[in-house]
Amino acid sequence: MKKRLLTLFCLVATVLLAACGVKKVDAGDFIKTTFTGLDTKGELVYQVNTQELVKEFLVANPKADAKTEAEVREAATKVKVTPSKTEGLSNDDEITFTFTSDKDAEKYFNLPKETKVKVSGLKEAKKLTAQELAKITSLEVEGFNKGGHAEVHVTDNKLSFLRFKVENNGKLENGKDAKIVLDGNFANLLEDRGYVLEGDGSFTLPVKGLKTVAEKLDDAKNKDEIIAKLKEEVNKKFSGNDKVTFDKTYYRGLANNVDNSYSYGDEIVRGNGNLVMTLQVETSFGFKNVYAVGFTNLITNEEGKMELKDARVISTTYADFSTATQKLESIGYTEVK
Repeated sequence: MKKRLLTLFCLVATVLLAACGVKKVDAGDFIKTTFTGLDTKGELVYQVNTQELVKEFLVANPKADAKTEAEVREAATKVKVTPSKTEGLSNDDEITFTFTSDKDAEKYFNLPKETKVKVSGLKEAKKLTAQELAKITSLEVEGFNKGGHAEVHVTDNKLSFLRFKVENNGKLENGKDAKIVLDGNFANLLEDRGYVLEGDGSFTLPVKGLKTVAEKLDDAKNKDEIIAKLKEEVNKKFSGNDKVTFDKTYYRGLANNVDNSYSYGDEIVRGNGNLVMTLQVETSFGFKNVYAVGFTNLITNEEGKMELKDARVISTTYADFSTATQKLESIGYTEVK
């Protein structure tokens, strides 16, 4: 008897619900949004909160039976939305959610054509401008003026993962700016630490501290003194019994455009600020050899004088004077008259 009454009650409830009509719930109120990341670089995570949507429907329709509840839960899974934008978000941006039409969902829920949500809560990013990048880096230079190399060091520990390269490296010049560019894509790492790059990540740093060598020997104010010192070194190098015949004197400032791949350690080829003399040495036994002997690393000071404190003596041999001349001129040496 009780079982029949329960069945009859459910049947009556269903009839009444159908007769009175379903009170639909507005699905647009149940889009759950989360905004992550930095202002101007934010991202959207969203979902339709189906659990709350069903709960609200059952509150609005207290006489719904178990069968109706099951249908409502199934219908809730068919509520689909598409946002107008999910990334590159800024605070106060407006996201438009468009609902997908579905007859099963529309049986129990109001599906608006669209609903709007305003972006909020994104953290303000620290902007890395060219000026800021210049502040957190330093330039370590080496080599010679107009042929200098440099490395970039990051001085801020929080940004030590950044890597840079120097444009025109190998041709840097004192008193001019070196252009520095990022060597890689660090956007995600920067955002993780609360930074955003402004611009293309390039900036400039001044070049200073490169060693200077004279372009021509005539540019050195003490050239005669240096030539005399070189002759002294030649006379020291060979014994008093050797006959030394000087041929020509050559100078080269920078070793530019020299293929030195097979001349490691040969500073006649590789060196900068080189002054060399070609000469023939005849020993007491009658043997004759042709040499090029000279100084390398003749640095010019602020007064325009060559200094010998860092200079080194260099030498090599040739078959004859003609070969010596041909070789030296091919690697940038100019005869000193």
